[in-house]
Amino acid sequence: KNTSNSLTCSLCAKLLKILKHKPQGGAELKCEECGDDPVVTICVDCELCLCQDCSKAHSKKYKKHDVVQLGEAMSHIFCPEHPNDKADYYCEKCDKFACQYCMNKSHMDHPQDHEL
Repeated sequence: KNTSNSLTCSLCAKLLKILKHKPQGGAELKCEECGDDPVVTICVDCELCLCQDCSKAHSKKYKKHDVVQLGEAMSHIFCPEHPNDKADYYCEKCDKFACQYCMNKSHMDHPQDHEL
């Protein structure tokens, strides 16, 4: 869990990078290993975004690395103001993740285009 106001864990930083650099027009983020296929997992240890094939190869080569599904990784991000609540949004203006309550209260007039 990230309970401070800044993003410090490597997983949070990687997810933030994915959100900020998400291609426009429905294009998917490409694997950082092969550059061809869409990202489906993240290796928390290497901070690599991987496609299905590269993820399998990576997990086989580095058995002790923590490789998680992208959707699962997003569900491990918590609100800095309410550490027991999962973050539902990323507020670009404040550069932080937020739960639904915080988005409605503190970030209501901020861009909300990054729903997790």
